[in-house]
Amino acid sequence: MNRFNDFILDLNFQSIESNYILNPNLPNKRTIKGFVTNHELNPISSFHFHSLAPFKRGEHVEIDGNDYLVMTDVITNRVQKRKAIVTYCNFTHDKIMIDKVLVGYDDLGRPIYEDKEVDYGIEYGVLKYKDVSIPTNETINLIRTVYDLSITDNEVNRRYFTYDKVLTFEGRTYRITDLVFTNKGLIVARLQ
Repeated sequence: MNRFNDFILDLNFQSIESNYILNPNLPNKRTIKGFVTNHELNPISSFHFHSLAPFKRGEHVEIDGNDYLVMTDVITNRVQKRKAIVTYCNFTHDKIMIDKVLVGYDDLGRPIYEDKEVDYGIEYGVLKYKDVSIPTNETINLIRTVYDLSITDNEVNRRYFTYDKVLTFEGRTYRITDLVFTNKGLIVARLQ
């Protein structure tokens, strides 16, 4: 099988690529060259994102002023380029946690900490309808909708998005019933 010549591939990419911002809401944001092609018709806007530069699952790409989350793995090159499915982030949530914050030192030089609210910024994610659940151990059986929330896997999100955490989104309240860490770079939280 003949593979593309790197020079020809670079030349073709230069004619169609644009600049995109990778991780626009984080301190480690950077510009990446790439291009976007259509993905299958979906209730949530999705695209194929192509680039010669490395990027990985769980990172955010800003396309036309909107945040998109890289949902698929980008371990291997596909014909000398990287390709992944990016999905529109239809979920936003302010991450405010109570943490111990260093406020000073006592007379003996020991640190003094206080519990304060710390704002860790806004988390963008992809919220998808998953299934319905009918609990049978209750007096009145009610149908509960189940959603999957995909977010970036990092230290702050692992501390913030925990079991039984209650999230309010679009005037509705959801509770995290399960967390899945099988997709490297993503946390998938099951909400009810």
